[in-house]
Amino acid sequence: MSTRPIGSTESFLDSIGVNTHINDTSGGYGNISKVISDLDYIGVTHVRDGLTGSLSTELFEVLANNDITFSLLTSGNNGASLSSQISAIAKLESLYNAIDYVEGPNETDYFPISYNGLTGFAATRAFQSALYSAVHGNSALSGTPVIQTSLGDGNSYSQLGNLSSSADYSNIHSYYFGWGFTRSVADQVPERIAEAQTISPGKDTVATEGGWSTATYSSDGYGVNERTQAVLTLNMLLDQYKDGVDRTYIYELVNSGTYSSTNLQTGFGLFNADGTPKQAATALHNLNSILSDPAAGTKGVSLTNLGYTLQGMPTEGQDMLLQKSSGNYDLVLWNEPTIWNTTTHSAYSIASQTVTINFDNAQSGTIYDPLLGSTAIASFSNTKSVQVALSDHPLVVEVGTAATATDTATTGTNKIVLHVSEDAYQGDAQFVVRVDDKVVSDVLTATASHAAGKTQDITVSGDFGSGTHKVSVTYLNDLNGGSAGDRNLYVEGITVDGTLYSSAKANMTYNYTADFNLNFKASSSASSGSSTSSSTAGTTTSNVSTPNASSTDSITLRVSEDAYKGDAQMVVKVDGKQLGDSAYTVTASHAAGKTQDITLHGDFTTGTHKVEVAFINDFYEGSASADRNLYLQGIDVNGTFHAEAAASLTWNHSVSYDLAFA
Repeated sequence: MSTRPIGSTESFLDSIGVNTHINDTSGGYGNISKVISDLDYIGVTHVRDGLTGSLSTELFEVLANNDITFSLLTSGNNGASLSSQISAIAKLESLYNAIDYVEGPNETDYFPISYNGLTGFAATRAFQSALYSAVHGNSALSGTPVIQTSLGDGNSYSQLGNLSSSADYSNIHSYYFGWGFTRSVADQVPERIAEAQTISPGKDTVATEGGWSTATYSSDGYGVNERTQAVLTLNMLLDQYKDGVDRTYIYELVNSGTYSSTNLQTGFGLFNADGTPKQAATALHNLNSILSDPAAGTKGVSLTNLGYTLQGMPTEGQDMLLQKSSGNYDLVLWNEPTIWNTTTHSAYSIASQTVTINFDNAQSGTIYDPLLGSTAIASFSNTKSVQVALSDHPLVVEVGTAATATDTATTGTNKIVLHVSEDAYQGDAQFVVRVDDKVVSDVLTATASHAAGKTQDITVSGDFGSGTHKVSVTYLNDLNGGSAGDRNLYVEGITVDGTLYSSAKANMTYNYTADFNLNFKASSSASSGSSTSSSTAGTTTSNVSTPNASSTDSITLRVSEDAYKGDAQMVVKVDGKQLGDSAYTVTASHAAGKTQDITLHGDFTTGTHKVEVAFINDFYEGSASADRNLYLQGIDVNGTFHAEAAASLTWNHSVSYDLAFA
């Protein structure tokens, strides 16, 4: 068949967003700089969040200044009027062009609102209608689409009625852990879209929440382990884009609250509360790296046809074709068997199935597995047929590249000889070799019969440097046909630079990676990297880029803090415009009488300017010893110290001073 791409890789990646709770500074969101680095790691620039009743926008401005855009929830219950909420959102749009959507109230069947004397669904209908009029009647927001209110229970839609005149997009919450995980995500997506269409007929869809928790032992059975969260998250993103969902906001970026393996709500994060990535974050990072197409923004993508057919696809198998600006295609294949046992709280072992891709014309390309990494696991050249081992998660086959799978070492002074055998079944066992986690071989095929007592020597050469290195063997294409047969790989030993390590053995009866720490002799051209880090006490200097390169003005803030479960963070503005790309962290102890100078540079013209300091991550747990605070001791402008510019910031707010710039 001749298949036209569903879209560009750029449009798929742009369809991915994530939920945050930026104004909750008590846990994983308490360090805004870490939040920014987490978003950067997974390659996501679209965030869904909501303003609290205080309508504080400082943290949102920090993110907006780092090119993050928002879908912002509104509420009838947060203590702020609708007009006040719209004004705060309009401010973010007018200053930063940062608003993707404005969204109606969240799950009003579970969290009913009150509005203009109304309650229940009557209040929801009235609020949503007023929201739509307010957004499109605001000069800054008039072109911003409004998302319909969300509902938590599919049975609630019929009670709400047709609200299509009050929204530009329908809204689904895509939590697919019902039915004991026995139904695939792909099977359920059309049902969720159809439910949302009952109150928003004819509207395109945004999935404003969706995800899985790693509270593995939650009493409801809905928690999963990290690998399963990673698999299901990637499957959901692919399924919903394929079915026409404009954007999917994963729930959520960072674990909320204190994690407990039995409390479902504490484990939805792609990252742990300390900012370390779970497997889902790593898999999303890898998928983003594989599909990334930086040139698409300038070159554009002209979608063209690729002729291919698939043979041997599993019953729950899915495929989707994307295209890059280079003309290369990314054919994504994934399978959605039942992978989680809610009784044992463990994942099922899923055997791989061999899928054959038959191209109309000879093609070259590379194959990627985002659960293993962002480098290719295999390559093919000038062939009309390629086989892949598909288990329970996506593979990406990039067609049109003539590159090898990785920077594979085919020559060099270090020699790794793998002594292997196999049980063949509907094809031979295939594997790759890694040194220190980097793939250093093409896809290798074992042909020696283990049952017959045969072995086969396969040599990989390279320059890896003397000393101990981790040598890994990754089995790629396991297949278990029950009594009919079972494909397996056996590592019988490894020889490195003439030394046999007979203990480096593995009976690989399913797809996994076996690691061995082995000693290498000196090589002729080994290279190593280095990292240099330095720190100074007392003064932190930050150079801020401004439109004028001369940067003749300097602003030095003398600050200190009370640290509690993290350091105090602040942003600085001149005449309402934030300086720098991120927040500044204070580390000098106020109790110990220490101060810290933070210097910013720019060109602000001669005259009086308003210098504003905003404390953004206050945290208090009931006593003076459990209270994070920020102290401003004074501000120096171009060598003139203003002692009057002092403040004790014991809650999130801003202080400003009109200071002279000479």
